[in-house]
Amino acid sequence: MKQWDKINWPALNRRAHEIEAELWQWSLAQRDFKERGVAAPITQADYVTTHALMVWADDGGPVA
Repeated sequence: MKQWDKINWPALNRRAHEIEAELWQWSLAQRDFKERGVAAPITQADYVTTHALMVWADDGGPVA
């Protein structure tokens, strides 16, 4: 028996359609973000920098 005969094609096709639908939803969400001008999500480095500035301001430093 060949390897192709062992593949569950209906299940594979069903999963491919699910992935396509998820990708479509993701692409629509990305387009909405761009259209509304939503800022890019905060990265870990941005979070660390912001936290450091807040701590510095609490210690009497000027607010950035």
